[in-house]
Amino acid sequence: MSELSLTDLKGIGDKTAEKLIDLGYKTVESIAVLREEELAEVLGWTKMKARETINDAKEKSLSTVVPILDFDEYYDQIEKEKIHFSTGSANLNRILHGGICTGELTALRGSFSSGKTQICYSVTVNVLGKGYAVAWIEVEPGTFSTDRLREISSKKGVEIDPKKIYVVPARNISSPNVQFLSYQRITREIEKGLDVKLLVVDSFSPKFREFYPRREMFPSRSQEIARHIGFLQSLASKYNLAVLLTAQVMGVPDTDQQKIVGMKEDSFEAVTLGHTMKHGVQTWLSLREISRVNKLYKASLIDSSYLPPGEAEFKIDENGVRDP
Repeated sequence: MSELSLTDLKGIGDKTAEKLIDLGYKTVESIAVLREEELAEVLGWTKMKARETINDAKEKSLSTVVPILDFDEYYDQIEKEKIHFSTGSANLNRILHGGICTGELTALRGSFSSGKTQICYSVTVNVLGKGYAVAWIEVEPGTFSTDRLREISSKKGVEIDPKKIYVVPARNISSPNVQFLSYQRITREIEKGLDVKLLVVDSFSPKFREFYPRREMFPSRSQEIARHIGFLQSLASKYNLAVLLTAQVMGVPDTDQQKIVGMKEDSFEAVTLGHTMKHGVQTWLSLREISRVNKLYKASLIDSSYLPPGEAEFKIDENGVRDP
């Protein structure tokens, strides 16, 4: 977002700025994209005066809000700054080309007892071990365990600094709107100086299923999901942090469709919340349990904007996630 204020634009003083803000036009770029007829109407201006203000907003926005980088500049300013945090398993890190990456969204999809939350614990400990802070949004009760985190950190020799991990407890998240506010609450702490490099949302989907249960509500659900995903994308990009989501799978009531989904266990067919979420996440890992006795699991990288498909086996025990 631009650091310019509305009063930096031609023709806009304090009172006019207040009026525009009340109408929802809070930034210079929101003025830059208006048609001159729209601005003239809301402020009672002539089209010529509105045109001058809009052109000024465009000129200022193009240089500050929408910079353009050449190939080397993009690498130096964006890609070079990214950090990969280990999952604890070299096998899993291999298919992720280094681990969970900052600046993007990674989703762990799987049924219950497939290792989603356990991977989140292991990545959390590894982020803390690098000296960074972690924020965890516990959407469902009991998914965050201080004991489990202490166990893994003790095995890895990582001391937990209580001022480096912050949790929004499930008891406070009563709806998708409150879940969205949780992102904003974390953002406030980042703006105060908390160096968060991992945001865990575990699990992303339950409140959407609860508040949008019927088929006719799906369009509204998609709009709300898009709002959440868009905010998380912006948060990851702006502050170069990794967003790690866990995604539950849905049951399929139709018997024939159950067979199809069963044959595509690592596909998107069993991912809940639809295409809005599928397209908004940069990297998708599908998880499943191989052997409960041997504590073995399998991860399939089923979609990524830049990584090739791959598979890896890993183990989960008192050490957290590691290679078999």
